[in-house]
Amino acid sequence: MIKKMRIKSISIILCFILLGAPGFAQSHRMSFHANLGISSPTEENIKSALESGFGFVFPFTKNMSIILDFGHWNSSVDKEPGKLWNGKLSVNPFFVSFQYSLIQGKTINPYIFLGSSFVFCNFEMGDNYSIPEVSISQKIKNGIGFHAGIGSLIKASDNFSFFAEVLYFYMKSEATTTINDMNFGISPEKFSLSLNAITLRLGIRYYI
Repeated sequence: MIKKMRIKSISIILCFILLGAPGFAQSHRMSFHANLGISSPTEENIKSALESGFGFVFPFTKNMSIILDFGHWNSSVDKEPGKLWNGKLSVNPFFVSFQYSLIQGKTINPYIFLGSSFVFCNFEMGDNYSIPEVSISQKIKNGIGFHAGIGSLIKASDNFSFFAEVLYFYMKSEATTTINDMNFGISPEKFSLSLNAITLRLGIRYYI
């Protein structure tokens, strides 16, 4: 009698799991995303630029997910005393974010997110006039950044969603201007650099 009850109970549990699995899977599916946007740095001499990125979303509860995201933008820079000179600034952050969905199961699902990133930076100097005996270069130190933002998913089908989000990126870095004078030697000068930026993104998610 007890054995029959156990078998019956196990059968009921198995049926519940099998019937409930499709719904669970739909709300807990990993996704891949790609996006384009505009990144607008807060430093006046660093110009706005096209931003692109891609990444993966790993849900671990009904409302929370971890996002691994790669971003990239190239900004033109105008010379400013004590800061960067004329040139091209390349910013490549690797984001790790925690996303919290405010609403589930609707066509439009708003969310908030925050996290940190490791940022790879590169600066290529443009045409800067100097005497032949003097060469000038600038380098930016890679480092840690932080970010937070809001966004919204718009469901298109069971496998696709569109999204729009606004992200505030915060990073303070150290840069070095190196003057190589054939007569007086090498003179490095360090300065603080803000890479803070506001980014607007539009993209698509594909659920695996």
